[in-house]
Amino acid sequence: PLDDRALLVVPPAPEVRVLLVTEAPFLLSRALGAVPGVRLFVSGGLPADADAFDLVVFEGAPPELLPRAPVLVFGAAEAAAGPFAAAGSVEAPSVLRWERRHPVLRNVDLNAVIFERAYRVQLNTLEQLVMFIPAMFTYAWFVSPAWVLLPGGIFLLGRFLYARAYVKDPSRRLPGFRLTILANAWLIIGTLIGLASRLLA
Repeated sequence: PLDDRALLVVPPAPEVRVLLVTEAPFLLSRALGAVPGVRLFVSGGLPADADAFDLVVFEGAPPELLPRAPVLVFGAAEAAAGPFAAAGSVEAPSVLRWERRHPVLRNVDLNAVIFERAYRVQLNTLEQLVMFIPAMFTYAWFVSPAWVLLPGGIFLLGRFLYARAYVKDPSRRLPGFRLTILANAWLIIGTLIGLASRLLA
């Protein structure tokens, strides 16, 4: 019958206005901008109308006077200024609750999160790759495409030992770091010798 029908009107979710205060907005702006329902504003400094936002996100040290809006801070412990002071680091922090039914987190175990040290390992590896990749190609070109595998293997071993040691205890990272430097030095010096030999031939 016609009287068994029902209509439900669902209003659209309210838009969340988020202000990101950062000098390098690449990573955080992409992450926040991907959240549904978020309208992102990016600024290099704290604007006068910051209190009007639903959330203010700081990357780095926030100002001494915080806005009245809710505040989220990333990387405050790395900065020397701001209203927050780092009293130390937390070993093996506990994640009390997460959305276990979400497709991305369904099989993820967050009981042993080591994000900070893993992030530092990643940054150090990227810094070393800036030297390693060009040196590897030039060594293969001017010296030998077969012998390049040896310093390449040493580099990978050094990165493995560095990451494994740094996550457990940063003070034990030196052996892996030295192997990394050895591999890069081998490639660079070998390239220069090979280049000089070709020029003098």
